[in-house]
Amino acid sequence: MQIVPLAFNQKETNKKSVRSGFSLMELLIYATIVLILISGMGYIILQLMDSAKETKTKAIMSEIKFAIEHFYSDTSQYPTSLTDLIVRPQGDGFDGWAGPYLPKRKTVPKSGWDKPFSYQLTPDAENPYELKTKKPSGVVLSAWTE
Repeated sequence: MQIVPLAFNQKETNKKSVRSGFSLMELLIYATIVLILISGMGYIILQLMDSAKETKTKAIMSEIKFAIEHFYSDTSQYPTSLTDLIVRPQGDGFDGWAGPYLPKRKTVPKSGWDKPFSYQLTPDAENPYELKTKKPSGVVLSAWTE
């Protein structure tokens, strides 16, 4: 009788070798999961960016609104355009002008979406003027609404 060591046993030599690594199916599943997570994070980041732009726009509108009220307190009339807050307007009635009322700005600021603000006098309306801008979605942001 012959004794064969266990390492050379017939059963051990016929076994398939163990593979290390990932199968193609596993890699596809992992890639799909990662893409779903990245797209979800991208959506959240875009929402946060839009919210930040809206907050910036509201802050700029408050700054302009304060400047308009300061202009009014000095001249007893509202500016005819937003540039009147930076450059002294021509004509009579602006003797009390003590501007510029937006001292840190050389031009009229734009919204967070880089769009100009719409300003017009509305003497017959509830508010003496309307200051507004539009979001890319078409929603109007007004200085008189929160």
